[in-house]
Amino acid sequence: MPVWPSRPKRETVVSVDRDTLPVLLDDLKVQAGIPVADTTKDSVLTGYIKVAPESVGKQIGQDIFPTIRRDFCDFFPFEGIRITNNPVEDGAVDSLKYIIGGLLTELDTDDFRQVNKTRGHTELVLYPVDSWPPVDPDTPDAVQIDYTTGYSDFSLLNPIISQAILMVATALDANRGDCGDSDVCKTLISSTKSLVPGGFYGGKM
Repeated sequence: MPVWPSRPKRETVVSVDRDTLPVLLDDLKVQAGIPVADTTKDSVLTGYIKVAPESVGKQIGQDIFPTIRRDFCDFFPFEGIRITNNPVEDGAVDSLKYIIGGLLTELDTDDFRQVNKTRGHTELVLYPVDSWPPVDPDTPDAVQIDYTTGYSDFSLLNPIISQAILMVATALDANRGDCGDSDVCKTLISSTKSLVPGGFYGGKM
């Protein structure tokens, strides 16, 4: 029987970078029927653009904005650790640290390798190369993995995702920010269901 890579016990979102918008404000204005020259609602519309990717991302199980996440597990097993928060770029792992004897030590990048599991980079597995941290029975959550998900370059965002973000932001504007449970918004977000693992998840089509 094969031994599948283990999943980390839990995760924490360390930070989300929302400084760069995944779609253009002018594109949202066109979509919403607002003259591009009209700047009276720019701050509100920008807020909708920042909210919409979270709704779309939850639907497809993928971070849109660059997000630093931190996973924990008891030890680094030889069969590897599966990360399922959809790192979409190579080299997504920023650091892998372990605690032994109460000390936090960073594992050298030469001691583990990253393997993207699908062409859409929707899953990552870390495998130990020559060595891995020993089990420390006195320290639960002895391994800490920091990694980045989302897109550092929104030009690589799938056009279906970009369009879904625009449509959800437009619905937010039409409903004065209330989109979550409306039938309209559900229909719009459901357009992203074609983005399945191994299909068009992330990246260009």
